[in-house]
Amino acid sequence: MFSLRKSLKKSFFLLIQFFSIGVHFCQNSSADVDLTKLSNGLSGIDLRTGQKIQIQWDSVSLGTVIAFLSVKCPCSNSHEEALNVLAKDFEKSGFQFIGVHSNFDEDVDQARKHFNQSKFSFPVLQDSEAEIAIQFGALKTPHAYIVGRDKKILFEGGVDNSRMVQNATEHYLKDALTAIRDGNNSYRKSVRVVGCVISRP
Repeated sequence: MFSLRKSLKKSFFLLIQFFSIGVHFCQNSSADVDLTKLSNGLSGIDLRTGQKIQIQWDSVSLGTVIAFLSVKCPCSNSHEEALNVLAKDFEKSGFQFIGVHSNFDEDVDQARKHFNQSKFSFPVLQDSEAEIAIQFGALKTPHAYIVGRDKKILFEGGVDNSRMVQNATEHYLKDALTAIRDGNNSYRKSVRVVGCVISRP
């Protein structure tokens, strides 16, 4: 009986630790993101075309949207069309959109096929060693960031407040893009991310 109580107590303590870590991660500040190693922008193979591309932060007037995506994650897949719509609506206002695939446990060929079928209007970079995810501190898919021309993080967090896009009641990324476009600084710059954990090497 004593052994069982001790085991349950230990399990409860570990569970509390787990949720404490999760809350800490969800509250990461955009100020903690260090883009020193990515000061020249992003480069890599676009999974849709197989071509190497270079993305410069200052090539657009307002900012670059980075969305970390997955092949297997239903949360990521649910938001693909929403991201496409946002790209269509905001690219003409001075933003560029980039997808990043960092999941180590997802085959590159499978990812290439998936993102071709997804018909994204923007590039999806292969991040084989999860170096981009590590630099940004990206935790889950879909995890979104907006990087300004000056390399400062203008927004980081979830696309919205739901794992499934159809259940969303708050649209964080759209609200941030709208505010930045309109010159309004009173928007939520760091929000909770819901989704699947990005697997690293």
